[in-house]
Amino acid sequence: MPNNLFMKKTVTLIMLVYLLFYSSNIFTNTSSPGGGYTDAPGEANCGNCHASPITSGSVWNNITLTTTVPFSGFIGGNTYPMTLTFSDPSSTKYGFQVTAVSATASASSPTLGTFSVSPSNTEVQEHNGYLPGRSCVAHTSSGTSAITNTKTWTFDWTAPPTISTTPVKFYVSINSTDNDNSTSGDQPYTKTFSATVMPVKWLDFTAQRLGDKINLNWKTASEVNNSHFEIEQSDDGEKWLNIGKVKGSNNSNSIKNYSFICNHIANNNVYFRLKQVDFNGSYEYSTALVIRDKASKISNLLYWDNSGKKLVFNATSSETEISIYNSKGELLYNNILLPQEIFFNLPQLLNGIYIIKANFNGNISCKKFIVY
Repeated sequence: MPNNLFMKKTVTLIMLVYLLFYSSNIFTNTSSPGGGYTDAPGEANCGNCHASPITSGSVWNNITLTTTVPFSGFIGGNTYPMTLTFSDPSSTKYGFQVTAVSATASASSPTLGTFSVSPSNTEVQEHNGYLPGRSCVAHTSSGTSAITNTKTWTFDWTAPPTISTTPVKFYVSINSTDNDNSTSGDQPYTKTFSATVMPVKWLDFTAQRLGDKINLNWKTASEVNNSHFEIEQSDDGEKWLNIGKVKGSNNSNSIKNYSFICNHIANNNVYFRLKQVDFNGSYEYSTALVIRDKASKISNLLYWDNSGKKLVFNATSSETEISIYNSKGELLYNNILLPQEIFFNLPQLLNGIYIIKANFNGNISCKKFIVY
């Protein structure tokens, strides 16, 4: 009988030690919690063992995920340092998991991009999820304490070099605990952050005047699903006209060079921009360039008299070549004018927008006029 009592006490003691160890492992997560608790499609969340996750409210608003660029401007293949921050006035111990999948992900969708952690960072670790192709980052046992009620974790995320579906969605799961080795009193939170992986990383975009032409040149450092570039031109930087198209390189992680020659110039100052178009129809614009006409004073000598339906040109020192183009850049008229005040009638022009180009002493000047 005493032996039986000893055995029962021994078994009870072993179970208590096991439960204490198991409880400690769950809530301090010496080796981090098992993967698959981010609440992403196909995954669980901390509500399996704790209370149901909260998805709104003041404490929930304290979950922030930030990096060095806006979430609308990730570039494929680039690595970004990310910071996850959480604060709960009622708690001093937290745990987390983060993964990234497409916005239309299913349970079989893999993680998008790659998570990594600096070797010197002992508070965060990489973790494989229980779903094929899924991975995440999560806290370690040394990354749970938040004495001031606020905790910050850092890790890196490398955007996928190619992507067919945007935006990317980051799933964040946080457990705010009361540190009593019990599931009661703990409160999980889940939150998502949407991001866009941009298809093209621009290196530069330049324009150079070559006589009566404008030579546009641009470079990209990387491209993702890039179908083509559309070249747009404007007289005022507000209203844009598509004047050409250049095929893109689809997917690339090397520097690509492009060029386009504009054969007709509108107005004194000419604006150009690039519209980069994906295969799925989405697009983005480059910054706009302005080319200022060095012979802008010459354009003051040119004007269209709508009342008399004639062109007026005032020049006194040199012969001038005059060319008239329609809005499509098609040449309609060309003539050499003598150095005197000239009024001359053009072939009958339909109502519309036209461009006068004057070659005056080797200087090229263009001016738009409207027939109505």
